[in-house]
Amino acid sequence: MEDSTVYSRFIRDQESSTPRDFMVKIEEDVKLDFSDVLFKPRPSNLKSRAQIAQVLSQYKCFTACHKKYSVQDWKEFGADHPEVLPYVAVSAGVSDQEFDLVSQVTKLFSDIRLICLDVANGYSEAFCDVIRKYRKEFPDHGIIAGNVCTGEMTEQLLNAGADIIKIGIGPGSVCTTRIQTGVGAPQLSAVMECASVAHSLGGFVVSDGGCSVPGDVSKAFGSGADFVMIGGMFAGHDESGGETVVINGQTYKQFYGMSSSTAMKKYSGGVSEYRSSEGKTVQIPYRGPIEPTLLNILGGVRSTCTYLGVGELSQLHQNTTFIKVNRQVNQSLNHLNTTMEHGYQRFDNQKNKNYPIPQNLIAVDVQQQNFHDKKLFYIPPKHVEYIDSIILPGGMIKSRVRQLAQNIYNDFKGQTLNVFVVMTGAYKFASDLVKYIKQINETEEHKVNVKPYFFKIEKNNHPQIFEDPVIKVSIEDQDVRGQNVLIIKDIYDSGIYMQSINEKVMAFSPNRVSYAIAFHKKNPNNLKYNFVGEYTGFLIPDQFVIGYAVGTNEDFTDIPHLCLINQSGLDALKQ
Repeated sequence: MEDSTVYSRFIRDQESSTPRDFMVKIEEDVKLDFSDVLFKPRPSNLKSRAQIAQVLSQYKCFTACHKKYSVQDWKEFGADHPEVLPYVAVSAGVSDQEFDLVSQVTKLFSDIRLICLDVANGYSEAFCDVIRKYRKEFPDHGIIAGNVCTGEMTEQLLNAGADIIKIGIGPGSVCTTRIQTGVGAPQLSAVMECASVAHSLGGFVVSDGGCSVPGDVSKAFGSGADFVMIGGMFAGHDESGGETVVINGQTYKQFYGMSSSTAMKKYSGGVSEYRSSEGKTVQIPYRGPIEPTLLNILGGVRSTCTYLGVGELSQLHQNTTFIKVNRQVNQSLNHLNTTMEHGYQRFDNQKNKNYPIPQNLIAVDVQQQNFHDKKLFYIPPKHVEYIDSIILPGGMIKSRVRQLAQNIYNDFKGQTLNVFVVMTGAYKFASDLVKYIKQINETEEHKVNVKPYFFKIEKNNHPQIFEDPVIKVSIEDQDVRGQNVLIIKDIYDSGIYMQSINEKVMAFSPNRVSYAIAFHKKNPNNLKYNFVGEYTGFLIPDQFVIGYAVGTNEDFTDIPHLCLINQSGLDALKQ
């Protein structure tokens, strides 16, 4: 957390003009970033997120096209996609050539109503002059201008003729301005300060940068932003710019800031001698279509509105109270080799550092004190004597599996998904998942093309009880090179099976490998490899379980629940 933000100004003593009398002023007020606060929830009369969805379903996301597009590029784009022109802004800097480009583009397409004047440093009278020039030439267009991070400069840009001010110096994921120059302000406090000034003058603000998770977008709106500009969270998708590269069988997309040396070499012939690069270039793991990411962000904003009891996004700011925090998230799973990559939690297995598995671990955490008496639920009579208690009733399992199917559909709709099932334990879990995905397909325009395959795992009997297994994974000769793969397994404990399976699948050089695991044991004593499926059903205690097609003995597969076996059951298995 940044305890304070330093704005250094040289204040000249009015009675002296010598440099020795300059003094450094340090603002002592604490400034906050998105990571420093959480929303304080409020009592709500809303029944569900659906009431918010009525607003957001009609919301159109604006795109500010970067200022390196030529007139010819705009002609081709406008001819191919005329329906999106009302939702794009033509961007420019301060040069006369860019002014001419904007003039030509706006004459070609009357539906373009927004102009974005984009400079790294909005703190100059020359930039205000440019805004005045554009306002005179384009009196009926909306003008976005920035970037700044203080209230006084927000006021100056608005008075010069801008309608919307871009707020943010240095918070972007590929921006290095704060490192190179030491200039900037924590984004949340900057938005709060600038929004207050802008709204008092009838203007608007865009929070530009600093968002790494959907909750940050909500915080930007809560702090007073009228718009939120997103870059890094949208990088790596099909629709994102940047070259596509393949490294060690994994597909990446290049992502760089427009003040980076990469951008300046590409568009300006290199970095000028009088300035330094204020951006960096990174390789983003390929993430598929952008729509699921956008829907995830919108869903997060809906949830925020629900927690705060507001029915319209415009009411979010006035109903926001932030709580200053030292920690936002539970760190109890840090032992699972967690990394934070572009705002999304990811888990890497120990043996394959070159393939980061996309991960946002959401699972139902089952506590032992919540186990159920076996007398409360139906169990086939032949099994009753072997059951100690019921960990998860069958109905709860099916409901969770249905939600996992929806999550998988959201991530892969319109794509082919090769489903590899670990036999025989995962058959029931996989069967239910695929069934629910197909049910969703029947009601949706975009389908998930599910192609199932099966693993054969050879091992010695009852490895969980006696000794480490001898594993041989046999995969049918299916070419999934460059395709999406979902590996489905019933239960995760040691990770030995998952490691063997992963090595076999990665040999095919797929585009993306995801993991669906019905039951993940918490802190297993025999843990050897860390895998956490991004589609995980339940976190369960490290105890021997049977039911829901799980177990070493197929006689127990007809139990619809997940059950804790007793000593009699263990003795029966040994026999």
